[in-house]
Amino acid sequence: FQVVNSSGIDITRKFTPILKELFLLIWFYSIKNDIGISNEKIIEILWHGFIESSAQNNKAVSIAKLRVIIGEEFFSELSYKETGCWKIDYKNSHILNDYYEVLKIINLETELSENDILNIVDLGHRGALLSNLKYKWLDEFKVTTSNNMSKIFVKYLETLTIKDKPEHVIKVADSILNYDCMCEDAMVKKCKALISLGRHTMAKEVYDHYSIEYRSLYKTNYAKSFTDIANLG
Repeated sequence: FQVVNSSGIDITRKFTPILKELFLLIWFYSIKNDIGISNEKIIEILWHGFIESSAQNNKAVSIAKLRVIIGEEFFSELSYKETGCWKIDYKNSHILNDYYEVLKIINLETELSENDILNIVDLGHRGALLSNLKYKWLDEFKVTTSNNMSKIFVKYLETLTIKDKPEHVIKVADSILNYDCMCEDAMVKKCKALISLGRHTMAKEVYDHYSIEYRSLYKTNYAKSFTDIANLG
């Protein structure tokens, strides 16, 4: 989670833990249904178990603080719509957001261009969606994004030749592994690309890490040896 204003200044510190989750709740639900999220849903998620007056007060104070940040830093508005929902104008031209940019590409009805794919590869290479945050409500967004991006990356990886673009193969493989750490094809192609560049030690480290994760997840050893991987294809 990182927020940078139009002057290039990192303002992430302005978001306390509660403001961060409140902002993300409204942001993701604004995009999900183009309506936003209700007061009741916000309280249910953020102030569950609080007495009603306390929950309402906490929400009101937090909404007021968030409104100031969005108004001053985003040149946008946190609005309360006739639908009874809080919404951020996520289509505001002053706001650039990785998640929304990825969604626009994924939801294109035409075949993705290589430029589209390279744009989301760059984003995927930086890491999975909000990997440092563990909110239960966020899981559905993470899973959907992960599945969609992985499919695109895996399909694209199949078109690449290690001999021609080993560095690019590594980057795409890393993007896949950020979303699906058990993707065997991505691991194998990353190892082979590293080997082709003479980085045998690094390739072995990639293989060892995969084997450890495999053992942890499936409670059995990964069947192929590093030598098997190196000699494939």
